[in-house]
Amino acid sequence: MTGGTIRRFAAAALAWAGAVAALPAQAESCVRAARPIPAGTVPAGDALRPQSCPEKPLMPAFRYDPNEGVVRVVRTLAEGEIAPAPPPFAVARVEPGRKLRLEAKVGAVVVEREVEAVQAGAAGESLFVRTADGAVFAVPAPEAER
Repeated sequence: MTGGTIRRFAAAALAWAGAVAALPAQAESCVRAARPIPAGTVPAGDALRPQSCPEKPLMPAFRYDPNEGVVRVVRTLAEGEIAPAPPPFAVARVEPGRKLRLEAKVGAVVVEREVEAVQAGAAGESLFVRTADGAVFAVPAPEAER
């Protein structure tokens, strides 16, 4: 989108605006899987919900992936399963394959188009997206909802 400045994603793309990111950074913070999450995937969107921790010890379920700068699930989580919360800084805002609305402003003109995330995107990083015609380019990561 030459000539235009890509500044933000539409609010619909920000499903991951804070449920886990809003958790306090404490070892006793836990999350509950809202749906089954396969091992090796990047949990994002509404896949994890804040949850109080049970008294019994829990098996670790997340590992930081330094190649992508996000956490991955190390074992399959069943729907409703409780696990220690991953560090909020490394939880992806957007998982690969998510459909997003990209907005570009050029003066008074606003252009929107649907794109697909090619990679996981964490807070404060750029994200590669693919358009319907196959073009791949980097855009700023989604901002938190205001």
